[in-house]
Amino acid sequence: MSLSPIAEEKELKNKGRGPLDYRIDESSNILVVRWYDNKAVQLVSTYAGINPQDKYKRWSKKDNQSIQVNQPLIVKEYNEHMGGVDLADMLTELYRINARSKKWYMRIVYWCFNVAVVNSWLFYRRHLNQRGATSHISLLDFHSHIASGLTIAGNVVHHKRGRPSTEDMQASKRKLLASRSIADVRYDEVGHWPQQSHQKGRCKLCPKGFSRVSCIKCKVFLCITSDVFCNLP
Repeated sequence: MSLSPIAEEKELKNKGRGPLDYRIDESSNILVVRWYDNKAVQLVSTYAGINPQDKYKRWSKKDNQSIQVNQPLIVKEYNEHMGGVDLADMLTELYRINARSKKWYMRIVYWCFNVAVVNSWLFYRRHLNQRGATSHISLLDFHSHIASGLTIAGNVVHHKRGRPSTEDMQASKRKLLASRSIADVRYDEVGHWPQQSHQKGRCKLCPKGFSRVSCIKCKVFLCITSDVFCNLP
């Protein structure tokens, strides 16, 4: 069944705020609505129609006051139940993969990665709430942990032989002040070797311990003596 063209955005804009135009495919019971508020909005539904239509307040810059705008039922239903989809879209756009590619299908692949990360973070928050936890890591840190796990976990960090240069010593100072590695790196059981450090630092596991030995992979100080042996993990 062919439908006549729906009203153009310019045509609705000339009528002010609140006009609409719609088409219905009776064979599939699909409703297509174009409604104009600040901009034209298009909605498709097999559930909600345009009636009953309500009035709601909107601020008008042109009139410098609140005005009543006509709102069809389909728009009202969308506004009441849009939270999940809009929230997911917003979270996906915050830290999306911004890699350019001439291959069109890579955009779909990157989008799938972004959605998977956001959904994993939401499940992680839900799990913490079920356990009664009051704090959780941010979405940005969640992205960083995944990146660290994928790039470091399971890899062996090769240590340069010989006396370290001045630049290496300065870089080592900065790295050894880093926080404890993520769980995927800590528990991979690959490449966690002790190395002697030129400076002393607080042990990550002892409350009052200091050591000159650090993990070559996790970049944290640990007590490794004949009396005390701290193991990370």
